[in-house]
Amino acid sequence: MPIVKILLAEDCRVTLVAENRAAAFLQKEFPQLSVIPCVSLNIHYPEKGALNVALARQAVKKKKWVEKEHNLFSRLDSEYHFDAVISDNRFGCYLPTKPSVILTHQLHIKAPLLLSPWINRTNKKWLNKFHQVWVVDYENLPGLAGELSHPSEKWSNVRYVGLLSRLQKTTETMPVEYEWLGLISGPENQRTVFEKLLFRQLSCVENPCVLVRGVTEGEIDVPEEKGNVRVYHHVSTGLLEKLFEQSRKVVCRSGYSTLMDLEAVQKKALLIPTPGQMEQEYLATKNAEANRHFCASQRDFKLESFASTSFDVQFRAAVQKNSLEMMVKEWVESIALSMPHQL
Repeated sequence: MPIVKILLAEDCRVTLVAENRAAAFLQKEFPQLSVIPCVSLNIHYPEKGALNVALARQAVKKKKWVEKEHNLFSRLDSEYHFDAVISDNRFGCYLPTKPSVILTHQLHIKAPLLLSPWINRTNKKWLNKFHQVWVVDYENLPGLAGELSHPSEKWSNVRYVGLLSRLQKTTETMPVEYEWLGLISGPENQRTVFEKLLFRQLSCVENPCVLVRGVTEGEIDVPEEKGNVRVYHHVSTGLLEKLFEQSRKVVCRSGYSTLMDLEAVQKKALLIPTPGQMEQEYLATKNAEANRHFCASQRDFKLESFASTSFDVQFRAAVQKNSLEMMVKEWVESIALSMPHQL
């Protein structure tokens, strides 16, 4: 979203392509733009069973999907005639004859030992289809993503853009209204498993709590009162910033987008990685070791264990918006100079 706002400020003609849930959210955030719904790869993390086998199957499925996605995106280009592409970690959304950039933090992917060489070779092959790779992290080691975004191997087409978040820390002082803010995200079936576990524990907290389910079904910013827990299906940017400010503590997944949001609003959280998601497990452990956040497993976490724990923390300056804005403007100008018409 920050990049979309920069492009609009530069008077670019912006078309958004997103899978159904994201498309609905983007249409509400940018009602003036065309949003084209597309099909997304449906990744599931099983509640039980052999996770390595499931991950191997998903890796093969994803390889086939990227080829299909590229064919579908090429057809969209023949209809909409894009001038350039910025892809948010969608490997198939590139155009060989037009400037194509991909946003990612995964130059290195955490994977089971036997799968890791193949997965990382494939990852590099896909990223090299793009003219530039914009790494969403701080350039200086260790960054926020550690070895995921700072591998030992050198890359020639990589630029670091800092962190990206649609959120900002509010300057308005607000009283604390909620003991816990719970944020639900991630793929099924584990998304629903986590929601049920978290709601059950929030319901046992003495003080009011708030839970954001992270689904686009239902009205935006409209709560349901369930005992001491105020439940939202999904919330606007402004309300989410407000909820962060009004909450004493935060519990959420350790996905990278969530970590960037926590940096932006300067909040410490209890991180619960998705079981079997090696990246989330790595990020949760790394951030806990650095004393930036707490972490616990989904199987063992207990909110009551953190009843007297301080969640105060001092963050570095969060989102590097100036460097990002400069990079996007330079990219737009270079495209404009190579084209006879305006973007």
